[in-house]
Parts: sequence; structure tokens; C-alpha cells
Amino acid sequence: MMASSKLAVFTIVFGVGYAVIYVICTEMNLPLLTYHPVIGEVDFLWTPERRGPAMYWYGWMLTSLIGAAAVAWIASILPERWVQRTILFGCLAAVAYLIVYTLALLT
Repeated sequence: MMASSKLAVFTIVFGVGYAVIYVICTEMNLPLLTYHPVIGEVDFLWTPERRGPAMYWYGWMLTSLIGAAAVAWIASILPERWVQRTILFGCLAAVAYLIVYTLALLT
């Protein structure tokens, strides 16, 4: 694998991984930071509201950034065959999830 193809693998996996990890973080409420704008404090991990609303968006973005960078770095050092198999498995798992979810909604 050439250096330019490693960069292409990194950027593509980073983009897809960021989106997937962001959705998981928002659905499961997994922020790395919690910002309380009324009192101007930043807490580590999830913290309930104090005075006024808490902002979790910054934490979700940071969690997604770190997770996507780690996944993309691993994908860029793995052999191309493994990356292709992982992509195929991820696509099949996503389709299976959609089918099972749709069937669960219909019953």
C-alpha cells in the first residue's frame, strides 16, 4: 500500500467513523465533556444539569473526534484485505440492523 492510498484510507474511514461514532454518542449520551454555560464550568464526562441547561454537544464532538481518529489510524496501518473485509462486514451488519429494526416496528 502506497502512502497516498494510506492517506485516502485514513480520510475516508475518519469521515465515516466520525459520523457513526457521533450518532452512537448522541443516542447513548456519551459526552467526553459537559459544559454548563450559565455558571461557565466544564466537567469531565456526563454531568447532570445544575443551574440552567447543560451542553453536551462539545463532548459528543470531542468523543467522535478521538474515536474516529483512532479507528482511521488503525485502518491505515492494517493490510488492505483486512480493511476491505471490515467494510464488507460493517455494511452487512448495517443492512441486517435495518431489516431487524423494520421487522420489530411492524410487529
